[in-house]
Amino acid sequence: MISELWHVANFDYDEALAQMQVGIRTYNEASGGTNTDSSGYHETITVFWI
Repeated sequence: MISELWHVANFDYDEALAQMQVGIRTYNEASGGTNTDSSGYHETITVFWI
C-alpha cells in the first residue's frame, strides 16, 4: 500500500496506474512468477488500490 500512496502522491492517476501496472508485472517476472489470466498481475485489484 505504501507504493500505491507514493505513486498517487507524485503522479496523476493515469501515470500512477501505468507505472504500477508495469512495476507489478516486472516484479512478478523477476521473482519467478508469471502474469497469466489465472495468476500474477490482476487489473481489477490494481485499479481498486490505486
